Amino acid sequence: MPFPQTYTIDSSQVLLFPWMWKEISFEEAQLVSPFLPVVTVRGTSFGSSTSLFSPNWQLTGYKDADPFASIRYFKQVGFAPTAASSPVSSKMSLSSDGVEFLGKGYENPQEKGWDKQKQKYFQYDDGYGFPTIGYGHLIKKNENFTNGLTKQENIDLFKKDAEKFVKAVNSKLKKGVTQNQFDALVILQFNLGAGAMTQPIKEINAGVAVKKADFTKYTHVKGTPAGKVNKGLLKRREGEWKIFSEGIYDARH
Repeated sequence: MPFPQTYTIDSSQVLLFPWMWKEISFEEAQLVSPFLPVVTVRGTSFGSSTSLFSPNWQLTGYKDADPFASIRYFKQVGFAPTAASSPVSSKMSLSSDGVEFLGKGYENPQEKGWDKQKQKYFQYDDGYGFPTIGYGHLIKKNENFTNGLTKQENIDLFKKDAEKFVKAVNSKLKKGVTQNQFDALVILQFNLGAGAMTQPIKEINAGVAVKKADFTKYTHVKGTPAGKVNKGLLKRREGEWKIFSEGIYDARH
């Protein structure tokens, strides 16, 4: 066993120390659990719950578990004090859930320019006099969208617009994270700018547990009094934290 026998497993670390864990299937969880720590993450009436893996979890008192919620399994692949030995395994991309949260949820929540009859997005004014289409794409002089965009074309265009933020997160991360955690980091980066070194990434790279406060520290609008929290930004940060910590994509605001 590659981890100290005296080390007590805290199941919540699957959310706090993502680089220590790798998501696996139920079948693999059954195979490796006798040899490696495996944690189960399931939805409950209170959000999410983590616990050490038990094949017969239904019989062990999880009365608040949501029977319709997905159940995820993670095996331990690192150890907190030596987390630096768990580098990013590969470059990641923004998921479709991340695209919907950011694009439809925040860049164009009113679905401006959407034509229900034609099932296409068309040009609209962003409110500042700039021609825009889809999920907030500012139309350049050499671009022509007179034929509109299908849903898939809109998603592809938004992914292209978000690519520099995806690359920024990939370049800054020194340790592996899960897909939902990567999405949360990209969404935060999108709002703060590609050049920003965000607090969550700093904590991950340092092998420190990421906290909600690492997201909610970014709730101040430049030019407003110091310390004044913008309610819209706070709601957005809380949504990003929910994605990071629970894998729940909720853009209602």
